[in-house]
Amino acid sequence: MNTFLLLPGWGMESAVWSLSRSFQDGLAELGELVMVDWRGVRSEVDFMDRVVEKAIGRRAPLMVIGWSLGSLVALDFAKRYPSFVSKLILIGGTSRFTITDGYEQAGYAPRRLQGLKRQLARDPQQTLHAFYESMFSDSERRRGFDQQFIADVEAQFAGDEVASLGGGLDYLRAADARLSLSEQPPLLLVHGEQDSVCPLASAQFIAEQAPIAMLRTIPDAGHVPFYTQPQTCLHWIQSFVKGGAFVDR
Repeated sequence: MNTFLLLPGWGMESAVWSLSRSFQDGLAELGELVMVDWRGVRSEVDFMDRVVEKAIGRRAPLMVIGWSLGSLVALDFAKRYPSFVSKLILIGGTSRFTITDGYEQAGYAPRRLQGLKRQLARDPQQTLHAFYESMFSDSERRRGFDQQFIADVEAQFAGDEVASLGGGLDYLRAADARLSLSEQPPLLLVHGEQDSVCPLASAQFIAEQAPIAMLRTIPDAGHVPFYTQPQTCLHWIQSFVKGGAFVDR
């Protein structure tokens, strides 16, 4: 039986996967789902500790699904504990969140991330709402996906402290998995073509550097394709998990 370790993004909780019931149910048909939660993290080390805590005692190797910030943690986990991971699935993934010399594929400049942290200290709710809205493409916003997502989050999330959310931003500023890409297990990258948080170029960079990588893009989708186009995401994941051919619908 497959076991999936699900790692969410920044400002998210494990409940985010259930916001698209069809996506979560489709995954559950493929294997056991083990959810990792970032609520209450206090340092960069806490992210890895949370993953290791959930992984210990599970039947290895695992299939790890990392979304956004979770993709960085997934890549780091696979590097540190290669015997625990059979495959990686990165949704809206990146190997570095912030722009640096020689790497312009990222979506955020360090200064922009620091500005987000200052805004978070002043008005946490408004900062999170603005970030959530930025995760959706223009087409998705016209269809109301952003406002529905915010309503779903408010109804189902327990909420997190500013210190914990700030720690997540610190992790995003510092994390860099680029040098480990050549050591990664087989990878599936599912990416929205209109993703402005982790631009498509960041996934293309991973696909070019990893030994075995499949990049599947979703037109008109932003940073949350498993929420806006769950069946398309499931199609690619199912094909990857079952080892079959990647055939377009």
